[in-house]
Amino acid sequence: MPKGCQGKILWVDLSNRRIEEIEPGEETYRNYLGGYGLGARYVTERMPARTDPLGEKSVFGMASGLLTGTGALFSGRYMVFGKSPLTGGWGDANAGGYFSAELKGSGYDAVFFQGISESPVYLRINEGKAEIREARELWGRDTVETEELIRKELGDPKIRVASIGPAGEKLSRISGIVNDKGRIAARSGLGAVMGSKRLKAVAVRGGKKVEIQDRIKIADLNRKLMDKYDAKADPVKAGKNLQMFPQFGMAMYRFLSFWNRHFPGADRFLRKNEITLRGLMNRANDNLMPGLVPKMGFQFMSQLGTPGLTVPLSRFGDTPVKNWKGTIGEDFTFSEVNRLGDKKVLSYEREKFHCQSCPVGCGGIVEIRSGRFQGQEGHKPEYETIAAFGNMCLVSDVEAVINLSELCNRAGIDSISAGTTVAFALECFERGLLTEKDFDGIKPSWGDALAVEKILEKIINREGIGELLADGVKIAAEKIGRGAEEFAVHAGGQELPMHHPLLVPSMGVAYLVEPTPGRHTISNLQYPRLMDLPRKYPEAMSQPIAPSLSPGKKIRRTEGRVQATDSKFMQAANSSGLCLFGLTLGGLPVREWIQAATGWNISDRELLAIGERILTLRRIFNCREGLRIEDVRLPKRVLGKPGFRKGPLANLSLDPASRVKAYCEVLGWDPVTGAPSPEKVKELGLGWAVDT
Repeated sequence: MPKGCQGKILWVDLSNRRIEEIEPGEETYRNYLGGYGLGARYVTERMPARTDPLGEKSVFGMASGLLTGTGALFSGRYMVFGKSPLTGGWGDANAGGYFSAELKGSGYDAVFFQGISESPVYLRINEGKAEIREARELWGRDTVETEELIRKELGDPKIRVASIGPAGEKLSRISGIVNDKGRIAARSGLGAVMGSKRLKAVAVRGGKKVEIQDRIKIADLNRKLMDKYDAKADPVKAGKNLQMFPQFGMAMYRFLSFWNRHFPGADRFLRKNEITLRGLMNRANDNLMPGLVPKMGFQFMSQLGTPGLTVPLSRFGDTPVKNWKGTIGEDFTFSEVNRLGDKKVLSYEREKFHCQSCPVGCGGIVEIRSGRFQGQEGHKPEYETIAAFGNMCLVSDVEAVINLSELCNRAGIDSISAGTTVAFALECFERGLLTEKDFDGIKPSWGDALAVEKILEKIINREGIGELLADGVKIAAEKIGRGAEEFAVHAGGQELPMHHPLLVPSMGVAYLVEPTPGRHTISNLQYPRLMDLPRKYPEAMSQPIAPSLSPGKKIRRTEGRVQATDSKFMQAANSSGLCLFGLTLGGLPVREWIQAATGWNISDRELLAIGERILTLRRIFNCREGLRIEDVRLPKRVLGKPGFRKGPLANLSLDPASRVKAYCEVLGWDPVTGAPSPEKVKELGLGWAVDT
């Protein structure tokens, strides 16, 4: 059995109630690690092309990361995967908490499902034994109730549960899978795949330790990493440092506003001097980033979590407003943003929440002690959720946003997609495409928290207007017609996250070309610096100068190389079970951890090749499903057409075609179809996937 993993996976046929154990073999683990890698390997091999994602032949899976359970820091994430009912291509998502470690401790690295059960069921895995159990009494329950009832039924409060809520049961294509009462693998709509199989939950328990090659080495790597963070820093000093972030955001807002209003022709100067400016910035980053990011980032995430991003990113112009058509400072004022900032959110925090193996603890449990939501408690809302219901719907009531977040968690629905869909519905009403009658008496209005809450509840339960909206904006717009498609903001069917590609053009590239489109956690030109990738991969050395820059051929090729390197690395890191937030603190010894856990004599270049194999396999999956890169588009308003006349994004526009082409060329993909070249397929050993 390979070290660092359990060496076994489960294959569950729900139609025939049959469970099979499979031993992948060390070569499979070395080629694909765990998580998404294992998922892509088996889903592609065992699910026929053009399968209905909600049909009997559809394959769905869950897996822990390769490093989960080894003691490596930040390695507690698990992954879900299958064919996305939202995009029609490869679908995946991941979440933190404690489910991943318990799954691996139960004796298995992954579990796959095919078929459809005649009645609702859940899978119990306990100490290397698995059984399918009836879940009729759980069907219709929310995810918190489901977790509590399973623990009560099995008489074990330490069981970890990943389940779907009413949204997944009703096959909402924007539903996800929830564990630990509020950590959610939200994207790609895979909760609907579980719902289609009548699989309510997976409950895992086990104390089987993972055999490790060198535990002392892992402990030493962890210690050296913690020394970088200065985790015991004076909290008063740390607090002063943290104040720099919103101040920096405001300064950048003012700078960009002044720049775009008074120097519209300045891009010519930047283009002419791009190489020189990049060199200066890179040298500054080389001296500042490796020492500054770990300490500042650790303090920032530990004290504030992602709600700390709400104010600076809003002021920066990164956060979309009013269904991507609004302007920060006008449609959503700075005072309204401040009402949703970290100070307001943290005033409700009752206790910190640390995911398994995480020293940061960016999560938290919040409680509302008075008012309409008195007694409401749950996980602290993340930045994406705050922005999706706050900036996007113009809701500035922080208690209402906390409640909306908890509704999403209990229902098992993606808050990014849900908030975007509500904002889309509000605009449809504003434009006269939907009427008050369509909303069953609800009076939709921007900023009306109660109306937003009622619309969300309709979506969760597929009632009335919710039947139209429950599958996201693309499908809703197709049903409405009459030009609704113009303001349905998505990429390939998936609603965009709360980050504007006008500010970070490389984010737009990721939205378009990653096998799971519309995702912000995989690649852009900022991540390599934050992760300190240039130290091991010199080709990751680059930094964008200005968001409005239209790079020349040389710069475009450089950016394509940097972003492709980031994509490859992130696939290896994800498949190892590592958290993005931990990675962006910089300098995680990913390859060293893997080597200490498994005993493999693996180089940094080999690790990158594994990531490229996983990335390319996911692209091959999309190609066989008939999905082409050329067919994925970003809405005009996201590209600055028409552009913003005021605010930090004033006069900015984006044409991502050249960047997409450069990225694809580096990876050996056809920029139109996305198909990898025969040479690339052979290099990565993926001929078997092309032939399936």
